[in-house]
Amino acid sequence: MAVEKLSVSLDPALARAIKEAAELNDESVSAFMAAAAKQRLRNLLMDQWLQEEAVRLGTTVDEMADRGDEIFRNATVVGPGAPHLEESARQPSEGAA
Repeated sequence: MAVEKLSVSLDPALARAIKEAAELNDESVSAFMAAAAKQRLRNLLMDQWLQEEAVRLGTTVDEMADRGDEIFRNATVVGPGAPHLEESARQPSEGAA
């Protein structure tokens, strides 16, 4: 696999933490940083998608998160770890599209 070498500047404490975490996970600093960068890119893409979905649904990301929190608060577990939602959690919030 072809690679491109990059140079980054980090706070010394962060650099130490990265080196220690990489060592604990038996991986190179490069592998650790690549995994972190991939996760950050995924997060940015998810943020973009959520914003687009919020616009499409006529709501905001914060309102979507609040609705998710409401569903989670009303969730109960039935059986061997199977999620079950209370009936009230299945109903859309007032004002939801």
